[in-house]
Amino acid sequence: MEAPPKEKMPLYHAVGMVSFALVIDALEFFFLTLAITGPLLVGTGTDIVVSHYVGSTLGHIAGVAVTSVSFLFEFATGGLTAASIALIGSFFATVIGFFGQVVLWGWMMLRGVSFWGEGNLPGRVGLIGITATLNLLPFINGFPWLTGGTFLTVLAVRKEDREKRRAWKKRMQKEIEEKRKRQEAAELYFAQQSE
Repeated sequence: MEAPPKEKMPLYHAVGMVSFALVIDALEFFFLTLAITGPLLVGTGTDIVVSHYVGSTLGHIAGVAVTSVSFLFEFATGGLTAASIALIGSFFATVIGFFGQVVLWGWMMLRGVSFWGEGNLPGRVGLIGITATLNLLPFINGFPWLTGGTFLTVLAVRKEDREKRRAWKKRMQKEIEEKRKRQEAAELYFAQQSE
């Protein structure tokens, strides 16, 4: 009997891949909005550190003051500081997106997911190409392109796995039926021979 086909995309790998893509997209969004999230992060850090040493009320005041001064400094220069921070954030978002795309491609390749064969060339390669392109364009990569592309690829691979499993079950059912018919014919033959 033929062994069952190996599943290329078990559920735990599918969930892991989509979760990883979601984390990468969240990091990209964080870095793209660094002009806004940077001062908030600095203020929150100040609040935590000052609260630890002198109490929560002074910590909150210090956190709000540092956040306000950071925002003021960013926009007091005519937005030049905010624009440079946004460019730095965009650079890091692009690097993170590239890293995430490479890790997910490698992960899928290790699982045996084919991008070039099995009649899926236009769809899967097109999806990966569009996802990679959108994920590497500055300021556009803030949208969850990587998560969407990974989710659609995972769905397609899981569908292929189900279809291969169904085809295998049909072949096994047919083989079992043929074996049963041969056994019945053999039993009938030997029953006739013994009479």
